[in-house]
Amino acid sequence: MDNSKKKINQIADQHIELGMLLRRKRRKKDREAVEKIMGSNLSINEKISDIKKIDRNLSGKESLSGTDTPNRDFSFEVYKNQEKIKANVKKSTFFNFIFLDSIKIKKFGKESHVLLSGLMPFNIRINPDVRRFFNTYFQKYVTELLDPLKYALSTGWQYLKKLEYNLLVVLKRFCETVLATNFLALNCSNKNLIEKLQGLERLFLVLHYNPKNIDALTASFKAVLLYNNYRDEEQKGLILTLEKVITRNGTLPSFYNFILGLNMLRYRRYMNLRTLFKKDIGNVVLSDDFDCDDDVREKIMKYIEGIEQNLLPVIEQERDLVEVKAYTSKEDSNETDYAQLSFFYDSTNREPGHSFSRDKENIILFLTNLLKGFIDTFGGILNGTVLLVDNKKSEIFSQTFFKTEIIRLEYYYKKLAQLMLDFNDLPVKRFNMIKSSQRGALDAESEVIKIADEVAKLFAEIGKKLASVLKMSGSPEAIRRDNVPLNPTMLEGKPVKVPYAQERVLNPDLPLLSGKCIIDILKQVTSLSFLTGIYLNNEHLIYLLRNEKSIHDTIRSKMEILERMASSDALAEFKKIRLGQESGE
Repeated sequence: MDNSKKKINQIADQHIELGMLLRRKRRKKDREAVEKIMGSNLSINEKISDIKKIDRNLSGKESLSGTDTPNRDFSFEVYKNQEKIKANVKKSTFFNFIFLDSIKIKKFGKESHVLLSGLMPFNIRINPDVRRFFNTYFQKYVTELLDPLKYALSTGWQYLKKLEYNLLVVLKRFCETVLATNFLALNCSNKNLIEKLQGLERLFLVLHYNPKNIDALTASFKAVLLYNNYRDEEQKGLILTLEKVITRNGTLPSFYNFILGLNMLRYRRYMNLRTLFKKDIGNVVLSDDFDCDDDVREKIMKYIEGIEQNLLPVIEQERDLVEVKAYTSKEDSNETDYAQLSFFYDSTNREPGHSFSRDKENIILFLTNLLKGFIDTFGGILNGTVLLVDNKKSEIFSQTFFKTEIIRLEYYYKKLAQLMLDFNDLPVKRFNMIKSSQRGALDAESEVIKIADEVAKLFAEIGKKLASVLKMSGSPEAIRRDNVPLNPTMLEGKPVKVPYAQERVLNPDLPLLSGKCIIDILKQVTSLSFLTGIYLNNEHLIYLLRNEKSIHDTIRSKMEILERMASSDALAEFKKIRLGQESGE
């Protein structure tokens, strides 16, 4: 018996899913393909599978936010819940009906104008006048709602949440079903009439299943009227019409009481609307995605793609900003703290008369000495070998990792050293004045400014690459390959541990490095690289620090739009992309 019941339920589910697929609007070409499938001798499962294949290829493309079709599994569950929304109501017993329910039902019928009754308990029937009321007045009310609902479903995705939009979809379907019903043809003597109106009843129950839905629906409808510039009087009139259609006391008789009265007649028991609901069946209104036509979905997808295209570069900026802030600090005045840069400069320029505080006033002298100190101190660890405490020369990075940056730094150092022979003084004030005005510079001054800009850019690139290396190396998923130098491809693949990360360097000639472990040295180089780039006014780094709030605000506002508009699967995919970028994976 259980297996038989299970099989029946499976067949019912298949028919529900097939029916849901057939309801979907398609292009003519795809519609003809579906019709061909339906006319074939395939099993119902095969038909469902083949139709899904057609739907998966509707647009022939995907965006970062997912496919152009809604989450079919989630949609199917929601529509399946709608099909089973009504509880299995049992008829009242003979004596309960005679002595309890019939009295309450008669009172209800008199007050609601839905039912008529005589002296005998069983002499209860549908009031014939309700047919004329629904055919004449109620259908007029729903007709008034259809125009603003059409606007809502064509533009509502721009300002409504998915659930708010989809409640209006259900309302529109309800209105259309009301208009398609000939109430005058209803048989008022049929006590099982509610079974003839299952479609209408189901949609009405869907609207009322969640007690909060009616308020949400009314608020959504008001937003539609406001967005589409309806006059105040029109807004008030249409809101009143909405209340007439969906609320219990909006009209006399009301559709709300009509549904209740038909069920009381069918089950011979007094009840309220909550009695008709099956409990805890899950969502009955789609909230994961917009339940919209294909032309609207295409607009939504294009809009989301535009948001993504604008957002991805800002997320990249956010990632860079996080890295820069992780390796630099600020003073109490909220200015960048250059103490580490000052210490490095003084430690690598020990000749009498040289210091960071003094040399920084002469940009050509400062830059020349800084480059020499950086190349001499870190050139080996970034683009060569380093001697560890076990007297073993080890290679941390492959020759291709920082080769270009080191070669270019050496090139600019030699150019500056050559310039210093004839031009050895460029005050930082004049340097900044020329940069801001872009005129009045001597040839040598222009050359130094150009070199400073290129050097700043190189240091920013070195800092960014090292920050990514360190982040990936610190990942729990990082692979350990101690004897294999890191190569640039690791930034695009699985995270890899920095080789010899905890091994200490042995180099008496470089006291800044000797005795320190590799990982700490790389952190120091990262900080110095970013600090130098900021100090030399690298445009990208300065932009990040000056626009931190704007970057965060932009991401927050754009993500709010995506959270409102994209499907949950699509949003999860985008967050995964964002997380992957932030983690360097």
